[in-house]
Amino acid sequence: MNEELVTVNTELQQKMDGLTRANNDMSNLLAGTGIGMLFVDHQLHIQRFTPPTTQIINLIQSDIGRPVSDLVSNLAGPTTVSTRMSKRSWRRCRPAKPRSRPATTIGT
Repeated sequence: MNEELVTVNTELQQKMDGLTRANNDMSNLLAGTGIGMLFVDHQLHIQRFTPPTTQIINLIQSDIGRPVSDLVSNLAGPTTVSTRMSKRSWRRCRPAKPRSRPATTIGT
């Protein structure tokens, strides 16, 4: 029983190490792009942002988890963020369905 627990614990630790590396790689990639990106969940709560985003929107680490509607922008013009978008407009993009074409013959 104890050996099994040690084996399972070792496997879990290896998975955690892999996830930590992947998360660090993702963070480094996003930080290195120089592009401001804001990631939100389905309820439009802030999940993550890249450093250049802070030049456009006043963000700090403690803003993670807050609704997008609480954001204050540094841009000129309207500064409110609409959260009235339907869930449809936030759904994942899917490839278009291929159109079926009528059969044609070559040379007729």
